Amino acid sequence: MSTLFEQIEKQARMLTPQEKASLARILIDELDPSSDADVEQVWIQESQRRYAAYLREELESVSGQEVMSRARSLLKENHFKRPPRAKLTREEVLKRMEEFSKRKQQFLTTARTGKT
Repeated sequence: MSTLFEQIEKQARMLTPQEKASLARILIDELDPSSDADVEQVWIQESQRRYAAYLREELESVSGQEVMSRARSLLKENHFKRPPRAKLTREEVLKRMEEFSKRKQQFLTTARTGKT
């Protein structure tokens, strides 16, 4: 790694968690030129659909605490353990990012049209 990279990394580690998240978002957006506005619009539509179903009493509300409790129980029942992180080369990371971008576009197309 370059000296500049090491300096930036050292400075980034001194940021608050919120600043780190903001910086990460900026860098990811720069690496992924696809439009996140599309994803946000799909989620807005989905949340509106769910809220309307809730108002029609077709869905029950569940507290965040209850959701997390259920999720933890399911993980324990299934003996879920996070796999060890893979150590990837720069080329592998870039390839995965490209593949992710393609899958994201496929998802958006499917969500908009309802066709796979």
